[in-house]
Amino acid sequence: EKKTPQLQLILREIEALGRSKTFTIFDDGDQLSLMKKLVKDMPPEFEKVAPRDALSYISSLKQTVREPGADGEAESPSERAYRVLWVKYHEALLRASAVDFDDLLALVVRLFDLHPDVLAKYQRRYRHILVDEYQDTNHAQYRIVQALAKHHGNLFVVGDEDQSIYGWRGADISNILNFAADFPDATVFRLERNYRSTKAILEAANAVVANNTKRLGKTLWTTTESSDRVRMHLAEDADLEAAFVVKDLVARNLAPKEVAVLYRTNAQSRPLEEALRN
Repeated sequence: EKKTPQLQLILREIEALGRSKTFTIFDDGDQLSLMKKLVKDMPPEFEKVAPRDALSYISSLKQTVREPGADGEAESPSERAYRVLWVKYHEALLRASAVDFDDLLALVVRLFDLHPDVLAKYQRRYRHILVDEYQDTNHAQYRIVQALAKHHGNLFVVGDEDQSIYGWRGADISNILNFAADFPDATVFRLERNYRSTKAILEAANAVVANNTKRLGKTLWTTTESSDRVRMHLAEDADLEAAFVVKDLVARNLAPKEVAVLYRTNAQSRPLEEALRN
């Protein structure tokens, strides 16, 4: 299996953190199995929490490069349990000589923080850095990019703060909002011309996204005209939504080969398929 540069770095340098090179990587299934056991073994005075919720809590803190700890005032009985589970989870990974995917980022940050000689080696190796989808980077990724680029400043990032939709899994929109301040010598290019959509679609999109409070600001434009206006239909559920789409296609006498139906999540495909088939 091909190893990413990040994993290769950890394999080469992890001993500097007192960890063994012969570690395993726990996937989602491994993590869940371990957490189920830890939750089951929790003392009765702690609130019973869902294993997946505990893993989500731990992941969010690992992405900010926090150290495991049960101390401090918890905001709720659930958080009190999460903190204890984090310590137990961390200790279990150490005993198993294992890491999870969040560790692969957090350990790199710790390596760079604690061992300047290791950081200097990789600053020399990676003389030019390109980051795509920068609006979706989390704090640990931000720290890695900052550390690597600090020596030479050869950093190129691509992103769109208006497309930041992964805050729920750790993405930190401030990374892209603060880019110009973090790197004052950088040049910013706004790619505002759109080749994909019509003028009516862009006007609607610009009107909606203008209400976002955290944005750098831009106005998309195009030379592609269209006579069709954007319409909106609010359906009560997925079946009624699919029924509306099909009814509209029939009413407009559109041939199937002339139509593409775009949907946001996989769960929406089945109602659409069934309605179109009927």
